Amino acid sequence: MPRRVNRRVAALTLPLAALAAFATTPHAARAASTPFAVGIPTIVDPVRGVGEPDIVLDNSGNAIINGPGGTGTQTSFFWHSRDGGLSYPMMGPSSGHWICAASGGGDSLGVIDRKTNDLYLTDQEALANIGSAKIAGSGGALTSNCATAPGASADRPFEGVLNSTIAPQNVADSGKPILYLSWLCSACTGVGTGGPTAGGLAFGWSDDGIHFHAADPGVVGDFTPSNTLQEAGAINSFSFHGNTVTDPATGYVYTPITCSGSCPNSATDNQVGVVIGTPQTAAAIAVSGNLGQFSTLTYQPAVTNMVQPNSLFPVMGIDANGTLYEAYIEGDGFAPSGNPLPADAWHLYYTYSLGSDGPLHTHWSAPVRVDSGPLTATSDFGWMSVGDPGKLGFVWLGTDVREHPSLKDTSNIKQWHPFMAITTNATSTTPTFQQTQVGIGPNHINDMCLQGTVGCITGVGNRNMADFISTDIDPVTGALQATWANDSNQLATQASTMIPGLPLTETARQTSGPKLIGSGTVNDTRFSTTPTTGIADATGDATYNSTTVAPFGPLQGGPNIPQLDLTHSGVSGDGTNLIIDAQAADLTSLASPDTVNQSHVWWLTTWQFNHKIYFARAESDSGGALKCFAGAPTSFDRPGLNAQTIATLVDYSGGTSVPCSKTLNDIAITVAPSLVGFPGGGSVLESVTGFTALDNGAPLAVGPGSGNMPTIVDATPAYNALVTSLAASAPEVPVVPLLIVIGVAAAVFLLRRRRAPVT
Repeated sequence: MPRRVNRRVAALTLPLAALAAFATTPHAARAASTPFAVGIPTIVDPVRGVGEPDIVLDNSGNAIINGPGGTGTQTSFFWHSRDGGLSYPMMGPSSGHWICAASGGGDSLGVIDRKTNDLYLTDQEALANIGSAKIAGSGGALTSNCATAPGASADRPFEGVLNSTIAPQNVADSGKPILYLSWLCSACTGVGTGGPTAGGLAFGWSDDGIHFHAADPGVVGDFTPSNTLQEAGAINSFSFHGNTVTDPATGYVYTPITCSGSCPNSATDNQVGVVIGTPQTAAAIAVSGNLGQFSTLTYQPAVTNMVQPNSLFPVMGIDANGTLYEAYIEGDGFAPSGNPLPADAWHLYYTYSLGSDGPLHTHWSAPVRVDSGPLTATSDFGWMSVGDPGKLGFVWLGTDVREHPSLKDTSNIKQWHPFMAITTNATSTTPTFQQTQVGIGPNHINDMCLQGTVGCITGVGNRNMADFISTDIDPVTGALQATWANDSNQLATQASTMIPGLPLTETARQTSGPKLIGSGTVNDTRFSTTPTTGIADATGDATYNSTTVAPFGPLQGGPNIPQLDLTHSGVSGDGTNLIIDAQAADLTSLASPDTVNQSHVWWLTTWQFNHKIYFARAESDSGGALKCFAGAPTSFDRPGLNAQTIATLVDYSGGTSVPCSKTLNDIAITVAPSLVGFPGGGSVLESVTGFTALDNGAPLAVGPGSGNMPTIVDATPAYNALVTSLAASAPEVPVVPLLIVIGVAAAVFLLRRRRAPVT
């Protein structure tokens, strides 16, 4: 059979507005009076790149988003919105190193106690152990502890909160919440139960959020270098594990896993299942004194006899009825290519427990496929959140190219987009879904290496996206919100950066459609995707602490700096050039609030066009006259785990000098289209956002120690800008490695061919 036409190349040559018109039409399995829709993607931080961002929404509906900067940076980054998702001030110092001063940068995440609003955070420390933190009420002071658990290697940590009036662990601990932690302990010997092993799934528990104790059955005593090694004796044969959830009605703890050929139940087929931690009885706790330790750790299969082995990154949730839901991508994550793909491979599925057979959940539904349509011919990085009974929200990455995600296919470039979907009847015999592509441009291009850090380095695969993305549901509005990394910018500066692309964190919220928590529909007009010429920003939110050289985030409060307090961002044209407009509350002074450490002030506007990042920047040094620059940013590329370097920070300090002016509280920057990808009249600039930032003028750096990264003080909401009063101009042809650009005739052929479904 002849190889099909390289349709991805043609798609990349189309104007974005035309591409969006045919790529973002929502799929709906049933009619709805208020159809599901998702708003414009918001750039969480324009500078710091992280893979596998995680999201949790606090009890006020404000998202906490975090992600690892990588082991080479020894830090993860954490952001907390205080305006319902319009902007994301950073928590802690601008250079990171918030939870632990000198270690971190691996998997990071946050979980919330819905009863107390307490926020728990983790920052994995170089596969060795875990730094833990707690913020009381999501708005108090940070308390943290480095190397909390375990002391014998840790990979992929997940936490789950148990706060119940009837669970035996909580009752025995005078009603204190119990935080459970699961992780892959490759150095554990598992002698506590089950005999020596070569590592496996380990568990700990804490009642203060930062000091952990052994939860594996049979492990004696508290965490010490000796008995920590005894962990992971019960569950030591599986492919991948996911998040940890708790059942407040019983105190049972659940962690999803996949296994292939050698499962914990000695099965030899390919399975998706759940590890079940059974709590001790109150009487047993009184004897042992170990409140959170399990009496047993068992495994229950949920889906058996799957075609694909090693299915990726299962995720689990539980509803108020005690029904467990488990979602997963069916696909062999260990395979380098795996083509041709079986029909069921590389799609997003979920299964759910049947009847009232909890807490052991021995009966499960047949798998239900979530993704649909030619734009999701191949799906990856699925995640799920559970709302009210039967209500689920999903996010995943999809492409219309049908081939293994890890395959580096330069003749058929894969272009990935984030997709979100919901269902409100997940447990019916015929569940229905509403699905939509999010945003205009792609978030990733070509291969997505899934073979782990070592495998991807050896094969020079693209691991910029790391391992997963995430969702959560707003407990106030019932809206779904998701986050992912976008490295389609292809940024790289050093010749040793073999994998271009700097993964900036994006997030998007549901703006209409059925609520996933509560009754009624979501109605949020703040994240409109309709192109406009500008957007207003709230005042009084440009807070800064000149003592610690870090912005006061939502956890800290503080004074407002009027010259940094943005009030409006706009994009227009004068017939020849773009005019980028930034307005602030009071520009009488251009000086930084910190004249010692960060004397440079930026009024920065960023956007994406043809999936590339562009910027316009006005700058004042120590309160002096404005100087303005525009163009495409470069990157700070840090050393990786081998001879490669990795694009880690976006560098806006360069660019071409351009004219600008200040009139009262308005800064207008004149930008020639040739500097920013040749947009013309009618072009749409995606996710335009205004920022104010401070820096010290030194080159960017990140790693152990203070480093140098700009402090983002204020941000406007994101908007799509319709370029007006500008002559028409052919859009820049996107630069993709090894991509051969084809002509207009092929693009027309593409438009005709895409009306037929992909086979």
